[in-house]
Amino acid sequence: MNLDTPKLTIKDFCAKVQTLKVTDVIELNLVIDQLNALNYLNFSGDCKEYGELLCNLANLVAPGNDHMLSKFCCLLYFSLHKQKVTLLKPSQEYLLNFTISAVQSCADWVCGDALMALSALLESNSDYSKKFKEILIGENGVLTKFLETDYDDKNIQYNAFQCLYSLMKCPGESSLDVDLLDFCFKNCFLILKDQLRSNMGDILVLKIFITSLKCLQYVFTSKNMKVGNFGELLGTLKNLLFYGLPGQTFTQDTNLYPTLRYPETSQLQESQSESDSPYPKLRKQKKNKRRPKKTPQKKQTNDAPSMEEDGSSAVDASEGIANLSLSSSKFLSETKVRSSSSDSELSDADNHSSKIKSLQASLRQNAYFVLQNIVKVSDRKLIFSYWSYFLPEHPVILGLVTSPNIFTTILKDPASQVRLGALTLLAEMLRGSKQFLMHADGRNARHMSFTSLSSILATMISEIHRYLLLTLLSENSSLLLIQILKCYAVLSENVPYCKLNSDILLKFLKHVKTYLNHKDIQVRVACIAVFCSVLNSDQIPVDIDELMLSSNFDNVANGNNSIDHNSSPSCAVHQSPWIIQLCKNNILNEEPLPIKIQSLQLLSSVIGKYFQKSFCFFEAIENIILFCLNNPDTSIQLHGAKVWD
Repeated sequence: MNLDTPKLTIKDFCAKVQTLKVTDVIELNLVIDQLNALNYLNFSGDCKEYGELLCNLANLVAPGNDHMLSKFCCLLYFSLHKQKVTLLKPSQEYLLNFTISAVQSCADWVCGDALMALSALLESNSDYSKKFKEILIGENGVLTKFLETDYDDKNIQYNAFQCLYSLMKCPGESSLDVDLLDFCFKNCFLILKDQLRSNMGDILVLKIFITSLKCLQYVFTSKNMKVGNFGELLGTLKNLLFYGLPGQTFTQDTNLYPTLRYPETSQLQESQSESDSPYPKLRKQKKNKRRPKKTPQKKQTNDAPSMEEDGSSAVDASEGIANLSLSSSKFLSETKVRSSSSDSELSDADNHSSKIKSLQASLRQNAYFVLQNIVKVSDRKLIFSYWSYFLPEHPVILGLVTSPNIFTTILKDPASQVRLGALTLLAEMLRGSKQFLMHADGRNARHMSFTSLSSILATMISEIHRYLLLTLLSENSSLLLIQILKCYAVLSENVPYCKLNSDILLKFLKHVKTYLNHKDIQVRVACIAVFCSVLNSDQIPVDIDELMLSSNFDNVANGNNSIDHNSSPSCAVHQSPWIIQLCKNNILNEEPLPIKIQSLQLLSSVIGKYFQKSFCFFEAIENIILFCLNNPDTSIQLHGAKVWD
């Protein structure tokens, strides 16, 4: 069959199709093949004419001719999804009706192609999405039977979830109503919960999981969503955070129960009452339910990212590699006579394994995205009650197996995008947590018989700082370093350091300061922002104030401090504080604009916090302000004026 169409245009195809009849199967088959060939050549034509051509072709597809229907659906999918052809509204509506009818009446082997075409149409169509929502996912909707957990054909089920995702992605002018949100949540959550222990090597199952999680991301952008089984949802998502991660296994019980209770004495300080919670049903859960028992130690290994455990694991691994190398040499000597076809089989196996690992990483990443949205729209007190399942609340003890948490991902996940998602979730959980963390108190010894909420929170804060420091020292990616520093900034705004060991804050400031000279501009900006957050906090100890006002950060931080506590440190040595000198160098020298602006914000924080002592270094501040006001850049002038105010 000749598919060469060097001189044919859309008008030529339109004219040719208008002469065809339903019975002209051979000619119709040729036209569709030629159009598919044009699609592969990055063809783009007039939207109106191309839309009319597709509608005319749809009219020529005879009912029952599944072979022709399959070809036309592929043409429709490639035109919209690959070539990004934009159809006019009349053509969109007609083709939507056509594909919906095709899904309802076609054979099973064609249904996947029809659903692919429907997904592409829904993705490119927002104005008509509301009109077709009830037809697709309402009562007895077209997609309903394909979305059920026990549906056998996973390829069809995957394409059906793609249609649902396209529908959620393009809601049109108005958002999805509550009934349809509930439908999407139930179907996506059920497929994740019931198929959680399915074959992890099945590519289609992984794709269904990923698409379901993408749908849930859109579901939880709405604050109107009501969830009655919140603990079960969090438990399922927590398992997915470690899906396919080496050394991690699924817990048998995915239903989580609140373990941290917000103090009753502080309820009056809350601006938002419990009645405003987006999940009112969840407040009825019993408070006296305990956390589920942990799985046996043999089912979980390397969960706690401690330096000692990593060392012992490395020894065991080295011994295993040594033994493996001996057996491998023997194995290779015995298999030299194998045929060359085995190389191709191994290559296929490697490609399959690589594909599986990539999909599993995408699955973990999307699970973190869903949790981020849930945290954003949920009542903070509700999320706080589940912190123990996602954040470390005990120090690492050798031989004690702990449940995996967010830092298991941050320190051990091989995919950088998943680690970034975990850090983003951590920052979102800590944002606005001052009302909870204010109860932390690490000044008293922790008793084994009874552990108060203040001790738990103090230990949790200490562990978060310790893990973040390990992450900061081990990461090389600028994007991840920026997110780590953002986590530090959020922590600094919410943690009552004056009631904790001062070494916690001092240690992380010493390491963060080393990134003030990083080669990446955004890393430097994030680093300066951390110091802004520390200065804006009203809960830092006195020795940190001395550190900020000292002329030599390293001497004071390392304990070589001979400052007279009865006077300002900067006045004692007749030098500007190191932090003022930092701002001066960044603002007056040739530095990128983001560095200058962030340094001006840092300068404002210094003056605001230490205004009574600022007369000792007022001359340096005055020079900076005059430089800014005379700068031709209006943004520099604006921030300089703010410093003056």
